[in-house]
Amino acid sequence: KYYGRPAHRVAAEKKLGRKLKDGEVVHHMDFNGMNNEPANLMVFKSKADRSKYHANLNRFFISGEISEPIEEVVPI
Repeated sequence: KYYGRPAHRVAAEKKLGRKLKDGEVVHHMDFNGMNNEPANLMVFKSKADRSKYHANLNRFFISGEISEPIEEVVPI
């Protein structure tokens, strides 16, 4: 934590140059919650968008297909 706030959220805000909006979710691309390097972080607009991303990722690894595009992330 960074002054009581999750370090990955602080790192994402620094990279974005703004505070995270309500509902935005920070995701670690390498699934390592300790790796808060800005290049490893994605910001989704909502938990639902993150869930769609994970469902597509799982589907891709199982079948090689992606069923629906994701309006993935806020560019950072």
